[in-house]
Amino acid sequence: MLRRSRIFLLSIVTLVCTLTLPATTIDFEAFNDGDALGPVVAGGNTVTFGAGAGAVPTGNAFVVEVGGAETGFQPLDTPVGGMAGAKFLTDELAGPGLPTQGLNYFMTFAVPIINLSLDLYDFRDGGAGAGDTATLTIFSDAFTTVIDTFTFMIPAVLPVDGNVVNLAVASGAFNVLSASLVFSDPDVGTGIDNLNFTSAPEPWSVFLLGSGMLGMGKALRRRRKLAANQSSS
Repeated sequence: MLRRSRIFLLSIVTLVCTLTLPATTIDFEAFNDGDALGPVVAGGNTVTFGAGAGAVPTGNAFVVEVGGAETGFQPLDTPVGGMAGAKFLTDELAGPGLPTQGLNYFMTFAVPIINLSLDLYDFRDGGAGAGDTATLTIFSDAFTTVIDTFTFMIPAVLPVDGNVVNLAVASGAFNVLSASLVFSDPDVGTGIDNLNFTSAPEPWSVFLLGSGMLGMGKALRRRRKLAANQSSS
C-alpha cells in the first residue's frame, strides 16, 4: 500500500508540473527595429533586459532587424542555417552617433525560473577570436550568487561570421532570478535570440500541490499507525 501511495504521489507531482509549467520563448519579433529594450512581459513573467561592460547592467540592449534600417547583420554576414528570425537583440546599432559597443547582456526575472537557454549570434565578428569565451550564468539573486554556468569557447578554427551557438543552463529548482551573458573579450555586434525558460508554478498550483502532499502524508501516517496496532494485537 505504501509503495502504491508513493507512486500515486509522484504521478500527482508530475501531472501538476506538466500542466502548469509551459516553457516560454522570447524571440523579439513583436518589437520595432531600433527599440531600446527594457521590461518584457511573457508567459506570466516579466523579463528585464540590459547591457553593460561589467558584471551588472548599466544600459540598454537594442532590437535590430535582419536587413532593416538598424540591421544587426551586414549584407554578407547572415546567420548560419537561417536560424535567426527577422529580429533579435544586440548591443550595437548601425549608423552615425548610434551605440557601437562590445557589451555583456543581462536579464532579470520577476518570477523565479528553473532553466534558461538562448541563441548567441555572430560571436567573433567585432573583436573576439580563437580562445575567447562567452559565459551564460544564472543567479539566485541580482547577479551575485551563482547557480549554474556554461561557457562556450571560440575554436582554433574560427567559425564563419554570422555563426549561431545555443547556450543552456538549469538550476534544478525554481530559484533563478537573474542571468548574464559575459564575454572574455568585447565583441561588437553580437546578438541574442530565442530565449527559452520555464517560470515557477502559479501560486494556486503550489498551494494545491502542497495541500495534496500534506493530506497524503497524514493518510500514510494513519495507515502506518493502524498497521502497527494490528500487528501488536
